[in-house]
Amino acid sequence: MFKKIIHSLLGNTSGGSAPGRAATLEEVRAVTYDLMARNGSTTTLDVKNELRRLGFQAFQDQVSQLVSAIAGHDQLSARNNGRYNLYFYGGDTAESRHVYLQSGDQFWEGRVDGKTATCYAGRVGTDGTEEQFECYKNLLAVRELERLADEKTRSGYAPAADPRPPLAVRRQYGHLFGQRPVVCRIGYYNVVKKELSGGQLVTKNAGYRFTWHLPASHAQVAGALSGPAWHNGDVRFDQAQLLGEKLVARQPADLSGEPLRLEVDNGHLYQVEIGFENGSKAILSKFQPELQGALLPLARRLLAVTG
Repeated sequence: MFKKIIHSLLGNTSGGSAPGRAATLEEVRAVTYDLMARNGSTTTLDVKNELRRLGFQAFQDQVSQLVSAIAGHDQLSARNNGRYNLYFYGGDTAESRHVYLQSGDQFWEGRVDGKTATCYAGRVGTDGTEEQFECYKNLLAVRELERLADEKTRSGYAPAADPRPPLAVRRQYGHLFGQRPVVCRIGYYNVVKKELSGGQLVTKNAGYRFTWHLPASHAQVAGALSGPAWHNGDVRFDQAQLLGEKLVARQPADLSGEPLRLEVDNGHLYQVEIGFENGSKAILSKFQPELQGALLPLARRLLAVTG
């Protein structure tokens, strides 16, 4: 609605003639902000003269109405110098925003960083295509994001949990996406180790590093990473390195049970090392600040495993 009102003001010129055409809302806004940036402030007279210098039609009453409306919308500061209103950049916000929406297998994501609103859209699980909107203020970037998100919501998109690792992580490790992994080693702590020994069932807490050679063992590593937990009865590994263990309990054994059972919780994963066919290597640790909460999703992404 705001743009329609402004365009109607620009289109209804009268009284005399001037070269060129009436400027659009964004062209007038651009001139206003450019003059404020160059001179610290501007007047409607300055804006009118600059528009005419650039070859646009411009009449004082229309320019005054237009700049006043822009000032109200953009929260510019203003005072009267006795003849004209003097406009200044005014206050601003310093907000960061993030919105993630989905509709079926499609997603829409919006972010605000400084004066830039960035949107991504595409198939769920991918990075999608990127579009940026450069604004004059953080305040305007936030408003633009809100407007775009509202349009998407009205078209059927709804808030959802983003299944991908955080954007900063994807940017750091994105060059490895799509590379062919040839080996994967995963370190766990608090693995529950149960084994039969001397007619007893011995339970220990252990640390392990498991190795899978790929692509032959891809289905196995996928089975390990696709759920919250796994055990060696349903997931095989190529190698297992015991890093340390602590006795928890001894009890009479059921001799019909498995001679050795390892119960592994993916919440206790602390390191993933992936070697790629091109010689690249990714060593991911839960102790890296940027990977807090993102280690498992990133490992799944690099190994092409569905969580």
